[in-house]
Amino acid sequence: MRVFQTFTDDLCRLRDWLLDHNCPIIAMESTGIYWRPVHNILEGFFEVIPIDRLIEIPGINFISAYAIISETGPTLSTFPNTASLCSWAGVCPGNNESAGKRHSGRSPVRRGNLKTILIEVACGAVRTKRSYFRAKFFSLRSRLGPKKAIMAIAHRILKAIYHVIKHGEKFKDLGEDYLNDLHKKSKIDYLIRQAGKFGFKLMPCAILEK
Repeated sequence: MRVFQTFTDDLCRLRDWLLDHNCPIIAMESTGIYWRPVHNILEGFFEVIPIDRLIEIPGINFISAYAIISETGPTLSTFPNTASLCSWAGVCPGNNESAGKRHSGRSPVRRGNLKTILIEVACGAVRTKRSYFRAKFFSLRSRLGPKKAIMAIAHRILKAIYHVIKHGEKFKDLGEDYLNDLHKKSKIDYLIRQAGKFGFKLMPCAILEK
C-alpha cells in the first residue's frame, strides 16, 4: 500500500503508479468537493466509479459497497438481467410450487462472499426505520419465517444494486407506507368490482359530501 498527498504532482504520481500496476477501474468516494481534483486527474485513464450511489441503498456502507463491487465487478457486463445476477449470487428464490406440489424453497448454494455480504446488508436494511425493506421484511416474516424473509430482502437489495451499477440509476426508497398504500388500493379496486357485479357504484365520501 502507498500513500499519496493531494497536490497535483502527487496525484499525477498516483495516476502513474496505478497505470504501472494495471489497475483499469477505480472505485472512490465522492463526498464533498475534495474528490474532484482526484477524479479530474484519473478521468480518461481509468474507469472511475463513484461508490456513493450504492451508499444510498439502506444497509450498505462504504465497506460493504467496496466488498460488493469487488465480488460483482464494476460493470456487471456478464449479467444480462437481474435474474442472472441473483442466481449467480445464490439469493434467487426457488420455485416453491409446481403442479400443485410444494417443493423446497431453498435458495441455490453459492460458494463465495457475496451472499454473506448481502445477508449482512439485508440485516442492516431491516433495522433502517421507515424504509421499504424494513416494512417488507415484517410483512414476509410471519409467512416465511425470519431466515427466508431476510433472504428475500437480500434478493431485492441485489436487484436494486444491479440497476444502480448497470444502468446508473439513482436508488429511491419506496418508504414504509408503500405496502400499506398498495394493499389499500387493491382492496378498494376489489370492492368496486364486487359492487359493480350487484349493480352498485361505489363513490368516495368526499364526492358524496359535495
